[in-house]
Amino acid sequence: MTGPIRFVLAMAVCSGLGACRGGGLHPGPAYPENAPRLDPLDIQLRVGSLAITFTNTTARVLPEGRVWLNAWYSAPAGPVGVGETVSIPVSAFRDEHGEAIRGGGFFAAEAPEPIVLAQYATADGLHGVVVVVSDDGP
Repeated sequence: MTGPIRFVLAMAVCSGLGACRGGGLHPGPAYPENAPRLDPLDIQLRVGSLAITFTNTTARVLPEGRVWLNAWYSAPAGPVGVGETVSIPVSAFRDEHGEAIRGGGFFAAEAPEPIVLAQYATADGLHGVVVVVSDDGP
């Protein structure tokens, strides 16, 4: 094999390996910056190292929507019935480029990204929810 052919093959292999790192494969939507801000929901979103969990403590069914974390990462949710508890793996949250949020867990190479803002987005706009950080379990 000649030098230029080796170089082209090496570049093809390296670029193929880069696509296997997990990000960019399932991009999510961009954060809806211009969506109307609606009344906060009476919901506490519990952030664990492996999952976020919340219970619909409102008096109405939450329509299908997305849970947004830090106005950057999102995952689909709903519809959520009254009194229903939903658990979403942290690994399900993606940004618009397909990158996953840095979660925690025993084997995590880096510290998890702190969650400081959570919102439930519907077709009508964004509802704020209370974030409760939990050190124990998911």
